[in-house]
Amino acid sequence: MLSHAGVRARMPEEARPPNSQTSAPIQPSPLAAGSGSGPALEVPPTPSADFEKWLEHFYKECGREVTLAYTTLNQMKNWAVLIVAAVVSAVVSLNKANPASSDSELAIYSGSLIVYVFVLRFFIRAILCYINLVRWNNLQHAVIAYKLVQPTPRAGASPKATDELKLDLLTKIQDLYFSWRAPSRLTRKTQLVSNLKLGFALLLALPVFFAVMTGSRILADSTIARGLTVFAIGCTLVEMLDFWRGGWFDTPETHAARKRGNAREIFPTPVSDKEYLLYWLANVLISVIVGFWPQINDALCPWVTANFR
Repeated sequence: MLSHAGVRARMPEEARPPNSQTSAPIQPSPLAAGSGSGPALEVPPTPSADFEKWLEHFYKECGREVTLAYTTLNQMKNWAVLIVAAVVSAVVSLNKANPASSDSELAIYSGSLIVYVFVLRFFIRAILCYINLVRWNNLQHAVIAYKLVQPTPRAGASPKATDELKLDLLTKIQDLYFSWRAPSRLTRKTQLVSNLKLGFALLLALPVFFAVMTGSRILADSTIARGLTVFAIGCTLVEMLDFWRGGWFDTPETHAARKRGNAREIFPTPVSDKEYLLYWLANVLISVIVGFWPQINDALCPWVTANFR
């Protein structure tokens, strides 16, 4: 991927984003009113040979990034399938060795929760890969529309002029490349549904089904099962909280609507929230306490009786 500094150095005045120190003052433009982030962009009056040359290389980079994002997305799904297959094979082997035993049910339940936690992590990673895929597709589409083929207008709309197409391209470079946001139509709901349809719906539903079927019989008697249950629920809460709050999944409009304290920049130097690690540590601690509660209770009862009777 082109570096942030390299893009700024090679882009001419008219192609640089509004925060460039050497760019001309930005004037409001009604054509850019639909952009969800930053000040409006204005189309320069004259074309630049340097910009056209840079755009040629940028188009090639878009193609490479699309291929990379597609490959990585498939890898996330393949790793999830591999984890599911490995645990299912282990559970089947154990069940054959000890059929109809409580240990087998505990193994099935534990394996199902472990699979669920891993698949959930791969699912969130796959969403990021999917956003990258759509992001670079949108940038490539904008380049093609400006340079080669003007898109067919919607019914009742007039064709876009060259300046409008260039403005659309510059706006997408600003929002999707410099600001590193998800495309406007790729909302969080769309991100979830699209990746569930890619195969993660089955990969997530299968371990949950087995966990529900076996957990209803062993949760009352197994502290390990209760600890694993709390751990899996905590993992889900941590991942979903990070998904709803993280700027990685923001569209330009969502990012602009956030409070300034939560509107963190991502590109070129992403900064992760320390709260994510704290949530994970709290989840592990609570799960351990639930799993070892009988032993903890036996140790605390004499001390409480001796000091508070």
